Amino acid sequence: MGLTLSRSIIVAALVMAGPSAVRAEVEQFGALRLDYDDEALRPSTPAQRKFVDAYRSAARNGAAGDFRALVHSRALVHSAARACPDTPEQRMLEGYSRRSSRGEIPEGAKIIFLPADPSAITMFSMPDMMKSPVEATQLMAVTYKRTAPASENTPMRLIHQSIIEQLADDGGELRLVVACLTAKGVAQVRRKLDAQAAGSKPAP
Repeated sequence: MGLTLSRSIIVAALVMAGPSAVRAEVEQFGALRLDYDDEALRPSTPAQRKFVDAYRSAARNGAAGDFRALVHSRALVHSAARACPDTPEQRMLEGYSRRSSRGEIPEGAKIIFLPADPSAITMFSMPDMMKSPVEATQLMAVTYKRTAPASENTPMRLIHQSIIEQLADDGGELRLVVACLTAKGVAQVRRKLDAQAAGSKPAP
């Protein structure tokens, strides 16, 4: 099994390429139903609105390559994540999980909040690979579309992207829930890192 962890940490990027791609306003992931047109789910509390502003700012900086650094600085991450060892394997996990979140979130994006249903959390979990030091209490879901410019071999595409984040209260503010790698998870990520290092070495 490779390092395919987007669904396991609830940072989901769904890409539909092609001229006929249409932005979905309702998405279903097992028991988790995301209705982006439900006005009751819009950011309404001060904590939700503050988190959205901080998240947008981080994503905007991410367009310049700084989103990963913001995550590693714990600017948006729950303080319970300090329980996760600061290792190359853990940093790779966090950077990978944020990969789909890089890039500015357009003003037209739809953002909703809903309670963190335990059945939805379980659907995305990999308990043998990673465990969260704090239980998520809310989910934030973001959906938007953007145009990917044409390249030499690829036509212009309409891309629909969805991001789902786990959140928990942290001293009165909402923060991202980050999972800590288990021993098995560390071993698997280490194999990935070793393979990348081997691939980057010049041939003898």
